[in-house]
Amino acid sequence: MTRYQSLRASDTDREQVTERLRRAATEGRLDGDELEDRLGAALVAKTYGDLDALLADLPAAGVARFGAIADRSQAKRRPRVVVPHASTATIALLVTLLAALLLMAMAASQVHVSRQLPMIGHSAGRGVRVPTPIGVVPSVRRR
Repeated sequence: MTRYQSLRASDTDREQVTERLRRAATEGRLDGDELEDRLGAALVAKTYGDLDALLADLPAAGVARFGAIADRSQAKRRPRVVVPHASTATIALLVTLLAALLLMAMAASQVHVSRQLPMIGHSAGRGVRVPTPIGVVPSVRRR
């Protein structure tokens, strides 16, 4: 055993080996039983030699079929931006709230406009306030 293999492994070293074993299982290199056995051995491994033995028959990370180097574009890729998606209930609630706000704004604007309607009548002193829809000008009949 070389000096390197007799050195004691850290928790971080064991975690890295377990991640590599999980990737190997995802790639189809290990079945469920093998993965379970190797994960158990990795968690109780004391030295680098113990950990190296668990990875001895697996290719190094990033090595593709026939020993070719895996796609190097992955190293230059930008990190993915994760956009949370809203549930249907959340969207429905937002639409309902916006509709309610729009209706309240419309109602407030009509009340405000109706208070400022012009006085219509025969003389300025005897005017009558006539509510009219917005944009409609009432016709005044002159005698």
